[in-house]
Amino acid sequence: MKARLTLLLTVLLLPLGLSAAAQGTLRWAGDSEGGAPFIYQDPADPAKLVGAEVELMDLVGAQLGLKPVFVQNQWEGLIPGLDRGDYQVAVNAIEITPERQRQVAFSQPYFVTYEQLAVRRGETSINAVEDLKNKKVGTYKGALAQEILEERGLKPLLYEDIDPLYRDLGFGRLDAVLLDQPIALYVGKPLPDVKFVGDPVGQLAYGMALRKQDSALRARLDQALDHLRASGQLRKLWERWGLWNPLLAAQWHDHRDGVAEPVAWEQYLAGRGATETLGQRLQRYAFKFTPLLLQGAWVTLQLSVTGMSLAIALGLALALARLYGPWPLRWLSVAYVELFRGTPLLIQLFILFYGLPHFGVRLTPVIAAILGLGLNYAAYEAENYRAGLLAVPKG
Repeated sequence: MKARLTLLLTVLLLPLGLSAAAQGTLRWAGDSEGGAPFIYQDPADPAKLVGAEVELMDLVGAQLGLKPVFVQNQWEGLIPGLDRGDYQVAVNAIEITPERQRQVAFSQPYFVTYEQLAVRRGETSINAVEDLKNKKVGTYKGALAQEILEERGLKPLLYEDIDPLYRDLGFGRLDAVLLDQPIALYVGKPLPDVKFVGDPVGQLAYGMALRKQDSALRARLDQALDHLRASGQLRKLWERWGLWNPLLAAQWHDHRDGVAEPVAWEQYLAGRGATETLGQRLQRYAFKFTPLLLQGAWVTLQLSVTGMSLAIALGLALALARLYGPWPLRWLSVAYVELFRGTPLLIQLFILFYGLPHFGVRLTPVIAAILGLGLNYAAYEAENYRAGLLAVPKG
């Protein structure tokens, strides 16, 4: 339920561009909840996003002469959001696979990596994927690692969050975890009970996803990436985050010695190892998180007031139609109340936001939220008003 509510709030409150985007901006989407090293909240300032892909889009935007504008969306909804036109590009460690290429277009790869096998420290019986038979192996749902494991006849345990994967590995609930090397490096490597084993597994490439019809934008993105690679800026970026690897060197024919220190990786490790006193923790929550909570409370209040205003007006009309209207209106009122009270609000909101665009009706997140809440609450308000009117003596 918590995950569904998070998804609901994320979908309804993210900014929306119905056309391609405003002039001078490049609207790109990702999921900041995915964590390091790609996109995550700056520990020093939770209102600010940092990460390798945040820096990547800043470089791409500078090449294109456009200002990058980040749009938050759940990872599973990034490609559907492209189809809706919520943003122009989705960038969040999206693996280029034949299945996804049937849905969307991709830029050329901006990063190439492999799958990394991780086990508990002290484990000696697992040294390669071939040793995972009859073992409990976990991976992220929908990742290429899932496909690799299933192709080898294994049935992995699928997780919808990254952190629990490696925590369960350390607790002994899993025997191994197979996942993209950058994620394994940042989430699994720092844990004292986890170690990496085996050679690199497979090869995967990350690309910028965009709609198939946006061929001109795709060409511009490829040109920008060509320039960044030729100038060495892409290599410096991946080295800063400790992610430069032999596959990238071979792909880009760049076998030079290191050109940049892994300062971002070292800062991340230092931040993970930092300890806070109770006073420092309270100060961090008071001064850094309170403004975000107040902002969320204000948005919630706005949606509640406007949605309830619609519900009051529509609910009164439904009650009067059911009590005093002709029989077609009475039956329609009954059908409305039963439909909206008998189906989950979350489903109604998804139909408004994701279903209506298939019929040419595109609603902004705020309008979809107000309309969905108003239509749903109206069914309950109508029954309240009907009960009140029936309680008045006829005399």
